[in-house]
Amino acid sequence: MDAEALGYELSWTVSPAMRGSGIGSAMVVKLANDISKPIRAEIKKGNIASIRIAESAGMVFEREDGEVLYYRRAALP
Repeated sequence: MDAEALGYELSWTVSPAMRGSGIGSAMVVKLANDISKPIRAEIKKGNIASIRIAESAGMVFEREDGEVLYYRRAALP
């Protein structure tokens, strides 16, 4: 698969002082809405906050490999 088909891999970190405030979801949703190509994220198993962020950005669970969960959103029309 070429880079165009893979799209963009998103990664994020939220300061401990700001966790639970919604800032993570807000920033990832904003970015995801500006990207029309597919997006994806690799999230450590058990990281519920990042799973929620990925899902709020329209990504869906694709597969699990060991301790990593793979999320993906198709290209936007």
